[in-house]
Amino acid sequence: MADGMLQRMRQNAEDRIADFYGQSRRYSRGEIGLGDQMLQGAANAVGLFTDVPAEMFMTAASAVTPDIIKKGIRDIGNQLMDTEAAKVTAQYLQQNPDMAKRLGYGFDLAEVVPGVKGIRQGVNALSLEAPNRQPYFYGSGGVGKAASIGVTSPQAVMDTLDPRAVASRREGVPMSVKRSAAPITESRIQRFNELQAKTDKTEADNKFIRDFKEDLSYLEGQLDQTQLIQYGRGTETKGIIKDFENVQAVAMGQLDSSTIKTAVTNSPALQKSNITLDDATINTVVDRIKQVQGVDDALVVVRNPTAFSDIARETLKGKSTEASFLFHGMQQIRKMFPDKKEFSQDELVEFAALSKIMDKTMVNKESGKTLNAVERFINKMTESSKYTTKNSRQQSYDKITQFFKYKKILDGGGSLTKGQQAAYDQAQAMIERAKGQIKIEDGVVYVRGSHLSSAKGLGGVGDEFVLNTKGDIVHFIHDKNDLFGMTPTGDKQVISVAVPNGYNVFKPSPKGASGADKAAKQEFQRSLQERGAEPAGATRVGLLTQAARDINQSKPTVKPTDVVPAAGVAAGTAVAGTLGDRTNEER
Repeated sequence: MADGMLQRMRQNAEDRIADFYGQSRRYSRGEIGLGDQMLQGAANAVGLFTDVPAEMFMTAASAVTPDIIKKGIRDIGNQLMDTEAAKVTAQYLQQNPDMAKRLGYGFDLAEVVPGVKGIRQGVNALSLEAPNRQPYFYGSGGVGKAASIGVTSPQAVMDTLDPRAVASRREGVPMSVKRSAAPITESRIQRFNELQAKTDKTEADNKFIRDFKEDLSYLEGQLDQTQLIQYGRGTETKGIIKDFENVQAVAMGQLDSSTIKTAVTNSPALQKSNITLDDATINTVVDRIKQVQGVDDALVVVRNPTAFSDIARETLKGKSTEASFLFHGMQQIRKMFPDKKEFSQDELVEFAALSKIMDKTMVNKESGKTLNAVERFINKMTESSKYTTKNSRQQSYDKITQFFKYKKILDGGGSLTKGQQAAYDQAQAMIERAKGQIKIEDGVVYVRGSHLSSAKGLGGVGDEFVLNTKGDIVHFIHDKNDLFGMTPTGDKQVISVAVPNGYNVFKPSPKGASGADKAAKQEFQRSLQERGAEPAGATRVGLLTQAARDINQSKPTVKPTDVVPAAGVAAGTAVAGTLGDRTNEER
């Protein structure tokens, strides 16, 4: 019964998404109007929140689910409705009841969509089973986020109650980790190794390699997420989670100057470039991290940025626009002004402002006009390809290149053509506008940003850049570990802060990779091998492959107490609501 129920729940959510995006494509081709497209999106979004709980309750909870479990599942709905997508959708349908009725959603939203509760209980078990692999969470807007939770959470709820999963959690490895490791089979490992050694790879070969590495990335993310949750919960890590923590975590403590100073002193990049930060600067960094993460008191895991996924590279050109523009500016200075050794204060502010030179105002691609209220709603819900930023990355790179090229001509006593002068003036105006987005304190400049990290356990992260007149740039990556925007009740908030990376604008970074984590990786391999998991190398792929072997070979022992359903199937997933509960109560 459970398997059939899960399949129907998943299918309902997938059908909603397919229908919504189908309507979006029809809108983009001009086959339907904007109002119909918005309506269909709103209806399907609400449908995601009601189909699943209705199916779950009417199939499984009518006679056997204890009241406390019913309450826990209701709480899941309350958390879901705390999401931005749900709020926007509910408001839209309340304001447009006739449209809702046209699609068969003429219900009383106050009854079907529960209000947000102040206290949510029973979150511990489900928070550990929440999958890190969310297929639509990034790049699909608010509806995509809701859909992703809706598609993946039925299994998480079942794993919260499954005696085998209860036993696995008791032994230190949630079922979510086991499910992430399951695709890394011995046959796929062997096939991956064969293809890696192959010289004339086909597109199918390359796809297999990409898919295999992607599966390893999600396994890493699930291990990361589990370790952080258990740290915030005060639970001692065991087995593979402990081994992962020993490689990943450089230090753990409070979010304060002492812990962040430890992060700085453990940075090989800063040591090689002879970059230091004084206490006042570190205090400011701590305050800025607290501010952007919305915390005052939190735990911190200082993470090794090259333990598994190499997030140290994100300080250079990559997904962070701020990091990319600063790095591009550094390249231009070294090219155009090779003898320059330091900035004046004004030059430092000017250089730092390059990080914000890109105008990210959203515009309609076809008209070039700034989005109106309706278009902003559509973009928030779908991240439609019909809209883009006013300036592209490449245009910003080009503008930085022009700025330094023409600045060198002027500094050398030359003159610009009319067109060159216009381009230079425009670049100066853009830099002047960008200066308002940076902070200057005691001669040090601070820049804030965010980007989507390559590490699946982090996802969207915050950036703090520190710049000084010597040309030093230090980049902190930080992220709050939460479950779709909330911290499980009773857990402490945990902030991940990567050991900072950095470089000097005027001096090339010394060559040579650091072997600081070599011993930890060797111990990781030894520990897993003692449990019967054969090593696969000290690279990221090798370590995670060995981790998968270790996880896949372990079989939890179910005890009688594991058969009792967990008291809290928690908040934070899409399998929630009161529709089915009300149906059961009326029987």
